[in-house]
Amino acid sequence: MRGALLPWWLIILLIGLVIALYGIVTTPIYHEALIYVTGDPAVSTTDFEKVNYEVTIAGKTQAVGGTLTAQDAQSITVRTVDPQTSTIDKARVSDIQHNGDQVVVTTAPQTIAGIFYTQTATQYRIQLADGQIISVTKLDVRATQKLTPDNCQPDTQGSCQISVTVPSSTISGKLLADTVTSYTIQTVDPVFVIIQRAAITTIISEKSAKCALNNLGSCQEGIFLTLFLTLTSYALALVIGLVIALMRISSQPVLKNFAILYVEVVRGIPILVILLLFYFAIGPWIRDNLNVPMPEVLRAILGLSFAYGAFLAEIFRAGIQSISRGQMEAARSLGMNYFQAMRHIVLPQAIRVVLPPIGNDFIAMLKDTSLVAAISLSEMTLRAELLAAKTSRPFQAFITIAVLYLIMTLILSFIVRVIENRVRLPA
Repeated sequence: MRGALLPWWLIILLIGLVIALYGIVTTPIYHEALIYVTGDPAVSTTDFEKVNYEVTIAGKTQAVGGTLTAQDAQSITVRTVDPQTSTIDKARVSDIQHNGDQVVVTTAPQTIAGIFYTQTATQYRIQLADGQIISVTKLDVRATQKLTPDNCQPDTQGSCQISVTVPSSTISGKLLADTVTSYTIQTVDPVFVIIQRAAITTIISEKSAKCALNNLGSCQEGIFLTLFLTLTSYALALVIGLVIALMRISSQPVLKNFAILYVEVVRGIPILVILLLFYFAIGPWIRDNLNVPMPEVLRAILGLSFAYGAFLAEIFRAGIQSISRGQMEAARSLGMNYFQAMRHIVLPQAIRVVLPPIGNDFIAMLKDTSLVAAISLSEMTLRAELLAAKTSRPFQAFITIAVLYLIMTLILSFIVRVIENRVRLPA
């Protein structure tokens, strides 16, 4: 009997998620999919923004462009030339000459053979006999590629073998690392320029750089875009829903009929159609006729919030009407006007009632952000589609985002239950 009372659904679900996460982390192609669909964030970075300024120094105006790496109240530091590095397998080195921290390395030709694992537009990915997966640039080996059987396609199961010969080369630069198996050489040194803020006359452009936990403003793809769309769209939808709900219960016929028309029309149109309408029709019309910038992300936010506002309006309306009319009458008898009574008496009680369905709609919003893949926004679903097309492995790409969506919805469900329990009225 005790065993029967255990939450077996939760136990089985958690065991399944642990197995799925272990497989994603330890299997190369699943791990690659995880990194790709989440946007490949770093822990920290110094590449904060890609900037392009017009500065005036000693009476001369010039353009300075590069990567913003540091800043304070008086100045900023811009890396105008990015460093370039090369890692060389010691087994390929035929000669190395040292001059302080500078080295000149000569490599011998090398034949690489193994499983033709996957490929990108510029690289082959080959799995060696020891299980290691390496990348080889196509341009280096285009004349020496040999496939077995002929013209076979990449296959992670090992049905296609590939053999390529990497030509000899000479690489010089600063020795950054000397490990047991390889040298890491910096072939191009970075160049930094310190610019006084007062010298900047024109900001030509400022764009996001490396996505990292200390630079979340640059995390605009994958799971970060999914979460951003969910939070911003739902916040706006809550405002729309509450306003429409108050109009719906209003005694003014015009407001009431407008609210009913909005709810019935919007709830009768698929969310995907509304998104396409905002992206291809309403957004461009606002931009062209009202001269208001309408970036793609803003169009998606407006489309999602406009669609969900109708559903939330009905939830708010039901919650408000579930409160006894005597509450409003008592508030008005105390001298409160309509808006004061709503704010202080009715709405706080209604929120407790509607919290569970509001939480459910928030979770539904998280899942419905996947629809913006249809308008080419690079959230998790679109990145999974791109990865599936690039690697010809749709199963791994879509299983990965399914696990990520499931984890996020479970976390949100837990948070909603905790909040619901804390604001629940005493029995």
